Amino acid sequence: MYGIFRGLKKRILWAGLLPILTLVVSTCLLSTLLANAQLHQRFVQESKLISEQIALLVSTMLATDRLPSNNRIPNTNSNFSSTTTLSTNTSASIAQVLRNALQLHGVYSLRLVTKNGDIVHQAGPPFRTVFPATAASQGIPIVVRGNTIQIMRPLPKPGLEPANRATPTDFWLEIEFSQRDLLPTEYQWYLLMITLAVSILLLATITLVRLANSLSFPLERLAAQISQIDLHNLHTRLTTDDNTDLRPLQLHINHLLARIQIRYRDMRKEVELAGDEIQKNMETLELTNAELDYSRKQAVEANQSKSMFLANISHEMHTPLNSILGYCRLLEKSALAENQRNHLHTLRSSAETLKTIISDILDFSKIEAGKLSLEYLPFNLRVAVDDALAMNSPSAHSKNLEIYSVFHPNVPCHVVGDANRLKQIISNLLSNAIKFTEQGSVTIEVSCQRLMDEFTEIRVAVKDTGIGIHTKDGRHLFQAFSRVDSALNRNSNGTGLGLVICKSLVKQMRGEIDFTSEPGKGSTFWFTLFLALDQQPQTPANSAPELCTPADKPGTGNLRILAVDDNIPNLKLLTTILEEMGVAVDSASSGYEAIEQVRQNDYQMIFMDIRMPGMDGVETTRRIRALRPHNYLPIIALTAHAMMDERTRLLASCFDDYQTKPINEQQLLHLINYWTQPLEEGATTPRFPRENPVGTKRLPVSPHNASHKKLVSPVDYEDGLQRTDGRRDLAQELLTKLLATLPKTAVEIEHFWHTKDFVQLHECVHKLHGATLYCGVPDLRESCKNLEALLSDQPTAGEEPFGEASLTVENLLLEINRLMIWQERNTHFLPQ
Repeated sequence: MYGIFRGLKKRILWAGLLPILTLVVSTCLLSTLLANAQLHQRFVQESKLISEQIALLVSTMLATDRLPSNNRIPNTNSNFSSTTTLSTNTSASIAQVLRNALQLHGVYSLRLVTKNGDIVHQAGPPFRTVFPATAASQGIPIVVRGNTIQIMRPLPKPGLEPANRATPTDFWLEIEFSQRDLLPTEYQWYLLMITLAVSILLLATITLVRLANSLSFPLERLAAQISQIDLHNLHTRLTTDDNTDLRPLQLHINHLLARIQIRYRDMRKEVELAGDEIQKNMETLELTNAELDYSRKQAVEANQSKSMFLANISHEMHTPLNSILGYCRLLEKSALAENQRNHLHTLRSSAETLKTIISDILDFSKIEAGKLSLEYLPFNLRVAVDDALAMNSPSAHSKNLEIYSVFHPNVPCHVVGDANRLKQIISNLLSNAIKFTEQGSVTIEVSCQRLMDEFTEIRVAVKDTGIGIHTKDGRHLFQAFSRVDSALNRNSNGTGLGLVICKSLVKQMRGEIDFTSEPGKGSTFWFTLFLALDQQPQTPANSAPELCTPADKPGTGNLRILAVDDNIPNLKLLTTILEEMGVAVDSASSGYEAIEQVRQNDYQMIFMDIRMPGMDGVETTRRIRALRPHNYLPIIALTAHAMMDERTRLLASCFDDYQTKPINEQQLLHLINYWTQPLEEGATTPRFPRENPVGTKRLPVSPHNASHKKLVSPVDYEDGLQRTDGRRDLAQELLTKLLATLPKTAVEIEHFWHTKDFVQLHECVHKLHGATLYCGVPDLRESCKNLEALLSDQPTAGEEPFGEASLTVENLLLEINRLMIWQERNTHFLPQ
């Protein structure tokens, strides 16, 4: 603060001194110049007057020179004529005059010369400057050179009559004056001017300092008083001074302080009131939070209870249903009377309906919890569609409806995915179509939207000629517990969850579902999905000779399997199905019995029930693993538990694979066929779980790369460990972070590609490529590298896509899709 006032004083001083200094210096300088000019002008005038007087005196002497010629002093200069000789007296007089003239002011030297420049007499030191030779002839009277003034005066010829004295003579008087005598006068004048200037400046400085102090000192006092004021002493007022010009400012500041004090007092009251209100609100919020926390805990406990209830009821319901449906299938293979076969068909149909209702409720619970997952197994697409068609054919025939399927020629049949979920979607759509169609037909149309090296996009459409759907009803179709009700058909049954489950399943298959309809003319429900191609399709076995006699490879003798289940009907059903396949089967009804069987026999595979009294399936499996640490034995979990990430938990613990009840014979055949194959030559680790089928080919990562490599999984564990220098935790962490970003990245890539924003697309792909460098995802890394290389020379936004990039973008999206599917099947990314 005080520095500001010191700066103010400096500004006042400079603002006053600069013009005064300029004026004083300029005035003194001008006065000095004028005085010097006048002094020199006066000296020249005096010099002229002195020279004129000396010339007049010498001229008089020359004029009075009347001596005869024989008394004249001869001139030693041969150039002198007889008329230029002077008498002795005259010559001596002139010399004396010249010497006396040296005593005059400013006279430095004198000499008498002829017009030709010959010196007759000289007094004083030699001339410091010499007149030009033509000076006399040109009649130059005065020459000023530096500090020297030279004056030439013409003299009359000696011996002339007075009447002729004005006639030019042969004699000239030269006088040199020196201005050195003026220096004291000039120095005195300089001293006077300097003294005057210093005096004026000193007086001005004193005056300005007093003026600055008269302003800064009151301001400093004012600032010091203001600095003492804060929120704790707003009652303080400034001391006013009647003798200062700042009194009005002090009064205004005091008035301002009074207003601030009043405003602050009011504000404190408001703050205190607001604080009390906030305190009350905080207490209310704390109470509310406590209530909410208690409610949340109750909700979590209720949700856990619900999940536990669903898990238990799932197990309790699926266990008897497994027996009912299994024995129904076994009875259908036996010789029955027609009415017995009809009763058996009705029984099986009712059981299947009950199973569907239970499955819908459980699936919806999984969807709500975000736990619905898909299988990834090879299957025949045409067989899956025909199975769904066959399941719904009886209800269609009962209404005299024509039902059939249409496959387009380019549809691949051997694919990899979740056949059961696909049949669930198709069956649900068929069931709805049949339910709301009284006459006509129901058709399934299967077409191929896109066919790539490893994946295909399939479109399935279910068309009917039923009552159709109004637009207002269609908006709610895919919402939970909503059904299309119509005056034409009010006998519809169901939970209202079918389409919701279908939509969730289709979304997980990276597809979409929708419908078109016209009231009174029918509806078409369609959906798309991505399925991997089965590169090495195998012909399904209808019996077990291929499985149980692998002598041509599954050299190992007949296949022997151990079945473990505490439920006797289910155990009997499983052993019966396996025996009908021709497999040698041993059974155990408890974990202890299973361990004893493994000690005594050599098995190629074990089916292990999970929930058993005493020792459950997990503990039994761990003990069996401990019995055979160096002898690989596939152990498959069998459970009716369909909730709480059961598959992930079991695969992460000790099991090789997972199978839910009721058991499907086709899936059972596949499990046996897959897990009893001998390992490839040189392999030392077990096979991975069935997220990918054995023998699947790697997708060519770009149109330029035609290499095909064996692929068991899109994640290469060894590559990840190698890139992280064997740090398993780091490799798993990097892979987890990459997988978490894939859904958002896929959406961004599709958006930037379709909007032709190639700059943003390049940045997105570059970022993804960087994230794959230290993860064991070689296929995704290579796809990113190829697309990034193409985008390095991308066109500007709005131009048409360039040829190769379209295929490369599809390749990249397919690799992302494969990893996301892999992630859904696995939560443990690196082997322990």
